Amino acid sequence: MKLLTVGDSFTYGDELEDLLDAWPYVLGNAIKYQVTNLGSPGTGNDLILQSAIDNYEEYDIVIIAWSHFARIDFHDYESEYTIWPGGNLTKWNDVTLEHRAELQKYIDKHHNDVYYYHQYIWKVVSLQQFFKSINQKYIMINSFGNNVMHEHAPTEKLKKLIDPTYYVGWPGKTMMEMVGTNIPHGPRGHFLELGHQIVATRIYERIRDLGWIS
Repeated sequence: MKLLTVGDSFTYGDELEDLLDAWPYVLGNAIKYQVTNLGSPGTGNDLILQSAIDNYEEYDIVIIAWSHFARIDFHDYESEYTIWPGGNLTKWNDVTLEHRAELQKYIDKHHNDVYYYHQYIWKVVSLQQFFKSINQKYIMINSFGNNVMHEHAPTEKLKKLIDPTYYVGWPGKTMMEMVGTNIPHGPRGHFLELGHQIVATRIYERIRDLGWIS
């Protein structure tokens, strides 16, 4: 049996001494599934959606760990990259490239959180409906930040389309809230081994409750 996980640095296992301690592998060991972890630091939701669509085939369960709603993904002649308005993502933006620095400044000045939250909800609903249409087993979860806008963004009709049965923590708890602040975190704010164990347990419990494992 095969498990596919896609997400950002919290799925990748950033700041862990051993990436095999990241929650996808902890979960895979618990349910005895072979794991392919496509988590990637700094990734936004466009690329997470693309990765899920490009790679879901031949996997028994796909887990999508959505990143912050305001991360925006772009491609240019150099590579793909992510801009996070107001976020210090110089490592990922590569602002030594003049056109990327110009785009960062423009997005910082003109972005709108409500708009980007709306786009995030559209991605969630679209992927949910696609997976349901092909009977693909999936679980969704938020890494961080996506609970902040839930009560403020005028997307009620869209939010009602989200099936919380397959969305761990929807709407108010991201991985960060599930883990809490009283356990070890790295210097850049990522929870460490204990946090990954907590996240894996929450997803395991949902998979078990759905009857996908005995």
